[in-house]
Amino acid sequence: MNFYRLTPAQLAMFGHLKSGEEVANHGPLGLGQVVSTHSHSQAALYLVQGLAEFNGGDTSRLLGIGQQDDAVLVPAHAKHAWTSRMDATTIPHVFGMARVEQILAVTEMITQTESYATEKLPGVRVLPLGGEPVSGIPQTVLVCVKNGCSIPMHSHHYPATMTVASGRARARTDDPATDGRWVERGACLHFAPGRNHGFEDCADDFSFVSINGGIVGKAWDLQLAA
Repeated sequence: MNFYRLTPAQLAMFGHLKSGEEVANHGPLGLGQVVSTHSHSQAALYLVQGLAEFNGGDTSRLLGIGQQDDAVLVPAHAKHAWTSRMDATTIPHVFGMARVEQILAVTEMITQTESYATEKLPGVRVLPLGGEPVSGIPQTVLVCVKNGCSIPMHSHHYPATMTVASGRARARTDDPATDGRWVERGACLHFAPGRNHGFEDCADDFSFVSINGGIVGKAWDLQLAA
């Protein structure tokens, strides 16, 4: 078994695969709920969103919030089980070494120290992951929110997939199924063009990776909700 703490860029790739429905999922799991011993015909990379105890043969380890690692690579045919140690824990996983290597091979890609900001989002700065962002051109950026600040409800002309890299916040959306939901490291949200969204009660150095169609640039694609 190999254990990892995925970098923001690796989390972004995990979230990108998840948005393409290449990811399976255990949960949400209640406190103490068990995923019984099982195995898979392919290798699987698990990411713990919450807190869970991994048991694989002679190996037992807590993964997730407050732990050194939050991911584990389980070889094909290796028997393993899970016990949730926090309510509402989810454990998404991706199958097959080709996809796993696609995630683990990603580097941070921060190519410049300059950050970007807009007066529409006080307390928010954006770091590009892989070149200078250009409006209307697909981009990957790391969005960092100052503790106590928020991102008001807004929309874009381009789609965006957001994977939380650190901290926690309350998501605001115009979808009752997700509005008000707390999101933490590893959580993934996808917003189609024109869908309002934002984040409140940002804490613990909240940040997320956004893979989007070209939001950040000289002219930001950002429309505040009325």
